[in-house]
Amino acid sequence: MACKFHITLFLRFGNVMFLVAGDDLVWCRKHLVNSPDVIVVDKAPALSDFALLSNLDHQIFSHGTFGVWIILLSKAKTVLYPAPYHSRRYSHHMYFDRLNLPNFIKINFTTSV
Repeated sequence: MACKFHITLFLRFGNVMFLVAGDDLVWCRKHLVNSPDVIVVDKAPALSDFALLSNLDHQIFSHGTFGVWIILLSKAKTVLYPAPYHSRRYSHHMYFDRLNLPNFIKINFTTSV
């Protein structure tokens, strides 16, 4: 998953740096840091993560209300979110589709991890 996303984003946006934050940093470090342009943000207060992430030019959104607030309150030029939203975990992505915001892009991919 990360590698395919990686290539897609480089082709679309050029030279990019990935900042990864989440509630499972062990998993993030294990699966996402095999590239020099991926940085897993150390454990920080939620407000610090929010301030950092909401100021980025591009967002990759997976799920969760914390991320929803970050992308809706940020001035991100691009927000990528996964499709399909067949399970309950991704059900709120249909609202992104309905909003039809020009900077929201649905990305089709499958995970192998």
